[in-house]
Amino acid sequence: MSVHLARRRTIAALLFGIAAALPLSSAARAQDESSREQAALADEQALLRRQLRRLRDTMSALADRFEADKRVNAAKLLRLGLEHLDERSAEQDARTLDELMDTSKEDIRSGRTHNALENQEHIVKSLERLLDILMDRQGLENLEAELAELRELKAALSELADEERALREDTESLREDSAGPAQKDLQAAIAEAVERQRELLADTERDARESGVLDLEPLRQRLEELLAQERLASEIFARWTPEQIPALEALRSPLERARADEARSARLEAAAEELERAAEAADRASDAPELERAVEALERAAERERRHARTSEDPAAERAAEALAETAEAMAGAESTGDFAAAAAEARREAQALREGASEARGAASEARDEAARSAGEMADPSTTAGSAARRVAELLAGGADRTANRIAERAAEGAPEGEPDPRERTREALAAVDEGLDAEARMGEALEASQVEGGREARELARDLAAAAERAEIGGTEPSGEALERAAEAMERAAGAARKEDAGAGEQASREATEALHQALEALNQAMGAASPERRAAAEARAAAQGELASDTGDMGARSHEGSMGEEAGQALAEALERAQEAMQRAAGLLSQPGRESQAASSQREALSALKQAQRTAEQGVEPQTPEQRARAEELAQRQAELREALLELARRLEERDSPVPPPNLDQAAQSAQSAEESLSAGDLDQAEREEERTEQEIRDALDQLEEEEEQYQRLRQEELLFRMAEEVDAMLEMLREQMAATKEVHLSRGVSARPSRSDRIRLRNISRAVATIAQRAGKVREAIEAEGVLVFTEVMHNVQTDLDRIARDMGESGGYQSGDRVQALQEDVETSLVWLQEALQNEIDRRQEQQQQGDGPPPDPPLVPDVAELKILRQLELEVLQRLEQMLQLHPELADPEAGLDPLLLEDISRLAYMHNRVAELFTAFREKIGVPGPDGQPPGGDADGGEE
Repeated sequence: MSVHLARRRTIAALLFGIAAALPLSSAARAQDESSREQAALADEQALLRRQLRRLRDTMSALADRFEADKRVNAAKLLRLGLEHLDERSAEQDARTLDELMDTSKEDIRSGRTHNALENQEHIVKSLERLLDILMDRQGLENLEAELAELRELKAALSELADEERALREDTESLREDSAGPAQKDLQAAIAEAVERQRELLADTERDARESGVLDLEPLRQRLEELLAQERLASEIFARWTPEQIPALEALRSPLERARADEARSARLEAAAEELERAAEAADRASDAPELERAVEALERAAERERRHARTSEDPAAERAAEALAETAEAMAGAESTGDFAAAAAEARREAQALREGASEARGAASEARDEAARSAGEMADPSTTAGSAARRVAELLAGGADRTANRIAERAAEGAPEGEPDPRERTREALAAVDEGLDAEARMGEALEASQVEGGREARELARDLAAAAERAEIGGTEPSGEALERAAEAMERAAGAARKEDAGAGEQASREATEALHQALEALNQAMGAASPERRAAAEARAAAQGELASDTGDMGARSHEGSMGEEAGQALAEALERAQEAMQRAAGLLSQPGRESQAASSQREALSALKQAQRTAEQGVEPQTPEQRARAEELAQRQAELREALLELARRLEERDSPVPPPNLDQAAQSAQSAEESLSAGDLDQAEREEERTEQEIRDALDQLEEEEEQYQRLRQEELLFRMAEEVDAMLEMLREQMAATKEVHLSRGVSARPSRSDRIRLRNISRAVATIAQRAGKVREAIEAEGVLVFTEVMHNVQTDLDRIARDMGESGGYQSGDRVQALQEDVETSLVWLQEALQNEIDRRQEQQQQGDGPPPDPPLVPDVAELKILRQLELEVLQRLEQMLQLHPELADPEAGLDPLLLEDISRLAYMHNRVAELFTAFREKIGVPGPDGQPPGGDADGGEE
């Protein structure tokens, strides 16, 4: 028993408890039931009605609790179930479930058994629907309706996709028809140029491979890069002046003095300003708060200057601190107007003295800057690194015309008087320029050493690679290149040593020697690569001439680009593409005329080919309708596109309105693309219209894929529901059969040895016969459902069950002579065995599917209801059952071994039953063999007729 089915039955216990008395309506069908029995049934129906009310109250209370606990989904299911209880469907004659039960009770009391039966069937269906809602399961009928609607939408969407494809094909046809003779000639000429350029490129690449140039070209590029790097190193060596580092360092001393004097001047000026503000406050001695603030400011300033004096041993700071402290003390102790006036006068005298000290400090700073400026000017030289730094220092200390103007403008904007920029800022920037120059000199030496070491290693590695490549390509004449590379490596090593010793002159000389050696290596390599036989040289010249001729033809095509059937923008794009192609072809022709440049020529040819292909696409796609008839066709296509877009929007609306747990596919992008295609068609832009139409079709196809996945999900849900229903039906049939089997044995025991049953036994046997006939009818419905799913073996088993049940019902009734003996009971056991097989097979398939879902692996798209292996297992059991029954029959009836003996007609019927079952097993096995492609006996291919050997 699966977890899902067990849970379903647990939840359904209460609901089926309500319906437990409904099968008792079989008693209501009997016309001779007493009024007492009718009253009992009516009372039971009323009991069920009360149980339904308790169920409603329980569901309502649970819904409130789940909503309070934020269990939204569970509460939603309960609310849906309550809505179902209040629903008045047309199928139930617009009555609720409560009203149906009340009506059924009255029908039972009044003896209207037929009406009671119909109402009870509606009640059972309604309860089953309620169970599906609470289990969050869609009923089989709903699933099939959803599938039907989904398939209808898929068909409509597929039709739209096909219409969009047809529209795109018609647009393409219009574009082809719109190309006039001049346009077609131009397209043909471009296509021919593409082929000619492709052939020239193939010839060039083939010649480069055969000559070995292709292998040497990367090495030549490496050599050219190394030569360029060494030339740059030579220039840097020429600018490097490590001998000037001491002179540049000497500029720091006067600049540091100037910075210190400027700082001292600033501190004295600040102290003087504090004293003057205090003197002004003393003049207004009547304002006590202001005077207190002035005294506090003097004390803070004095403390600040003392701290600075202790850390820097600056006499100016000590002097300022004393003046500030004495003034603060005098003002704090003043009591009369005369005291305040004296304190103010003393503060002004101290302020004046401090200003004189500040002026002396500024003068000293100016002299130090002048000294630094003279020294910097003497060594200023823009051609060297140190000289450039010195020149920068000299410009900063002189102010510089632009810099001075900018500073004056800034000071004017701030409200300061016009004049020179702040000297302290110039001093700071000059010191920074000195530091930058010193750092550049140090880094330049390190960089030169590293570059020369790396260059020497690259030169030796390049020499080895060149020798190996020349040997592989069997190219001679590369030895001079290798020797020159070795000389270059030695020179670079000398240059690295000179850089390490800070000997710029020696480094520059060695670097220039390395540059010359690398240049010689490159010339020798070019000469070796350019050496060619007269035949190859003639072929290269012919190819260069052909490339030049193609360049000329391409230029002519560019001049004719405006004659085609294209719009102005497309024509301009075509002309530009052809111009790029012509330029690349001309470069390729020049390179082809130089021996050894095949690889570079091939690169230009590839560029030309790419430009030609772009021109070809532009010429094909830029066509616009030219004649009134063509423009009318474009408008017609635009109208078709508009209609298709409206249909898309309608489908999108229908998809949105569906009550589906799966989000519907988004058709907005498809509608937007369709609208863009419509606008492009109206504007005559056929190429853009084609692209938008293709995008629209793709969007529709993507939506179809989404619906396909949703259909597969619904199909799986439908099969799962069908499996559950079949399993439940088989369980119910098995339970009913076992009840009738027990009743049959009980009746047979009561008959004893008497051949003719009593009147009561006949009544009981007729009841059993009718019950078995009812089971047979249910078996027939299950068989039809299984057969519709294409499950062959299960269909056959259920067919046998139905046939055997019909035979049992016949034999146990009046027409069969009220049989209840071994033959009937054996048939009942056969039916029970078959139902058990089906029960186990269905349950195994339910468990298997649930296990797949838990593992995240769903069944494949459109799977069979049950797998082939399950059917084959039952097929084997069927054959074993036939053989077992046949053996039992031979043991029970030895007369079968006598060909002359007369046989009982019932025995012949049993033999015919076994023969039919055996023949059907053979036919079904043959069908399975052909289905999975297994050859038959003696190599018989699948599809051959079944033979006796197979049986």
